[in-house]
Amino acid sequence: MAQQPHDMNRRASPPSNTEATTGVVVRLDIPPDHHPAVLKGDGPGATLGRDALTGLYDAYGKINDTASKVQDKGRLAQAAQPFAERAVQQAGRAVTTLRKQVEHLDTEIASTLKPTVEPGLAAQIRSHWSRTDKALSGLRKVIEEGDTATASAVLNAPAYLSGLSDKDQAILRQMAAQKFAPEKVAQRAETADALARVERATDHFMETIAGRLREWRDEDAKIIEEALR
Repeated sequence: MAQQPHDMNRRASPPSNTEATTGVVVRLDIPPDHHPAVLKGDGPGATLGRDALTGLYDAYGKINDTASKVQDKGRLAQAAQPFAERAVQQAGRAVTTLRKQVEHLDTEIASTLKPTVEPGLAAQIRSHWSRTDKALSGLRKVIEEGDTATASAVLNAPAYLSGLSDKDQAILRQMAAQKFAPEKVAQRAETADALARVERATDHFMETIAGRLREWRDEDAKIIEEALR
């Protein structure tokens, strides 16, 4: 019989704040960063991410608990496989949705920086900044003051036309997004974090459970082989 970790069925005690806020018991046999409470925020991305992590966490716990109680590991492997696959499929659907949400938020953030002046005037604005050696600091101030016309003229054209490097323009673009679309930027950060954590948790779940299923099947095969020699 495959030996399970000695803490396979333990629980953290007393309940932590993360358990109290999510309703999901904190377990010592599952990586702590897979717990749904690691995701902060109330936006759609964070909420979906917590739901996905809850599903994986629950499946992980049930398989661990069952493995600690049964002797027939081959039978357990047979029953656990479709159960684990459903958990992975659910998480996969969440990952697909989260990716779409990130793309949508990127589009919405970019829309706040669309040109607001006619092309000729935008070219004059860029020409003005290209003639100074303080373009980066000057444009920082422009963005801080909320000048969307100047910001959009500079950010919607190649960086060198405004006397900037690509790196400088990327810095200004991030500043402008924070200034002109702070709520969308915050939602985007929450959603991207949720996406990354659900992807990592799914990969770990698949790798770990798949290894255990192989081990459990191999164990029964060895027993049968030895018994029928």
